[in-house]
Amino acid sequence: MNENEDQKLARASHQYTILQPQSQSPSPWVASDIDKLTVSDKKWKSIVKECRYYYKRDPFVSTVINKMVDLSINNIIVREKSARKSFKIVLDAIKSDLLLFLRNVALEYLVSGLVVPEISFDVLGKAELHDIGIKRYDRLLLPTDMWVRDPSTLVIKSPFLGSKKTYYVEIPKEFAEFINTKGIYGDGTQDKTLYKQLVKDMPEFVGAVRKGETKVQLDNPLVIQYRTLAGDTYPTPYLFSVLESLKHKRNLRRMDYSIAARVITAIMLIKLGDKDFPLTEDNEDQLEALKLEMKWRETQSSKEMERIFQLFGNHTLSIEWIFPDTKALLDDVKYKNINQDIAIGLGFPRILVTGETERSFASDPDIATVSPLQTMHRMQEAIAPIMRRIIYEIINENNFGGTPEVMFAPINLMAVSQFVEGIKDLYNTGNLSREDYSSIFGFDVFEQLYKRVEENDLLKELNLEEFAPMPHSNEPKKVGTTGGND
Repeated sequence: MNENEDQKLARASHQYTILQPQSQSPSPWVASDIDKLTVSDKKWKSIVKECRYYYKRDPFVSTVINKMVDLSINNIIVREKSARKSFKIVLDAIKSDLLLFLRNVALEYLVSGLVVPEISFDVLGKAELHDIGIKRYDRLLLPTDMWVRDPSTLVIKSPFLGSKKTYYVEIPKEFAEFINTKGIYGDGTQDKTLYKQLVKDMPEFVGAVRKGETKVQLDNPLVIQYRTLAGDTYPTPYLFSVLESLKHKRNLRRMDYSIAARVITAIMLIKLGDKDFPLTEDNEDQLEALKLEMKWRETQSSKEMERIFQLFGNHTLSIEWIFPDTKALLDDVKYKNINQDIAIGLGFPRILVTGETERSFASDPDIATVSPLQTMHRMQEAIAPIMRRIIYEIINENNFGGTPEVMFAPINLMAVSQFVEGIKDLYNTGNLSREDYSSIFGFDVFEQLYKRVEENDLLKELNLEEFAPMPHSNEPKKVGTTGGND
């Protein structure tokens, strides 16, 4: 090797070294680089789309969010003396629909962080009121349609000064075509009833669509947002902090799916002949016969296919299965750290999801409930104005009078033993009625009282004691007598 060849090799070695980055092709990763997953006006809708995907697909995420919604929007309480009986009758009739709507509000609040509720009121006649259980009135104005707008159709504009944002809704082309054709869809089907209802309830919106506007400003004082940083127009979704971990977990599952697919399509290697008795041209028909037999079995239906079948061959025939390495598939340790990151990011302890901790006696349930309890209280505070607006509208439009104090029921995350003891203390101190005490344990107090009357009559008829004697208890007396048994 001459001197020129040595120089060429040296230059080539220097050119392709990985220890020293070249100025003409810098490394894509540097020490000061950070993750580019940020909440911006352009990326917000795509981020919300990912949050929706993982809410639907990831079991831990969906369980946490569903539990937070169910625990927070559990019931509506009206202070007895602050509400008139007429309003309570109406509230009891629409409570189930109202709670369903508020749970949808809470779900959208956690998934996307942006909630634009829409509530339509209409006058119901006597027959319609009877259908929902209201027989005292012949005519009432009640909410007939309560729903939440899709956040992917919303556009937010933030002012340079002040905090009042402007909200717009983008008009889909299909909807604009429906309005302009006066109730005819693109496929030719018609819905004149819906078109007339839209014209009646939202005349300004229909007029804007007819003028060709692509987005319409919303005048809705009930819009609520999840946490929003200063300078950000759109809110940060509740699931945003765990999106990166959820993507990583999804990639790990894809790896497992790939390995599992290879196991399912394992190779069955059939060898006929060996080094001592090689397969020759004279006996190749034996191999062809094996091929035909195997193919015949593969063409049979799954019901006729034999789980274990017999092949006949000489001593040189051997069959073996070739499987890929399944160690990575069977090892679930790879999910441990990623699941911990997701649980920490959601702020919801494992004990409230599955009822157990990862390690025995490793956590205090009372302390574990502090974080999610505060999050759910903040969510109740955000949603409460929507509930109160609906209730005040019912009271004012129907002249019920009064200003009832309405709130969500308290969130109960106490241990069962502590809860039971607390209920007993309230009842023993006279701060809990018999009806509420019975209902907590699933009994109807009035039904129980009637049963007690029937039992007392039967005990009197059979001349039996009112209760079984217990240690240190009063001596039981026969029902209908004034003294003990002699």
